[in-house]
Amino acid sequence: MINKLIFAISFSSLVILSGCTQRDRDAISDLTYALTGVPGAKHKQALQNQEQEAPSKARLERLKQIEEFKARRSYWVGKSVDDLVMSWGSPSNTHKRTDGGTQYTWKWTQNNGWGQSTICTNNFVANKKGTITDWNYSGCWEHL
Repeated sequence: MINKLIFAISFSSLVILSGCTQRDRDAISDLTYALTGVPGAKHKQALQNQEQEAPSKARLERLKQIEEFKARRSYWVGKSVDDLVMSWGSPSNTHKRTDGGTQYTWKWTQNNGWGQSTICTNNFVANKKGTITDWNYSGCWEHL
């Protein structure tokens, strides 16, 4: 093993001193990786690309949760604010808008299970006719 390592280092040094191209460096990286099992720059980059291309199961689950969170709110766009109030209960606050519409705000405390809590705020905007046109949120654990 030591002889192989010495050979790889010597070969690499010789090629570097003689002025090598990227192809030569890739060959050296391949040889070093084959002999020692230690990934060179080429192989580290390939591993990083694989990790970026294939998200973890936990990351995929998190993305699914975020999409479901947004879908539960987007569902109400185009629907009557009265139906939202029937489903969610009375809002914590309302605000009359200058365009004649109303903003409805629901707030509640959320705990993350590790002793931390946050105030989750959901805002829905309805036009003059009471049809929901937009929504936003802040401080909700679901979106983290």
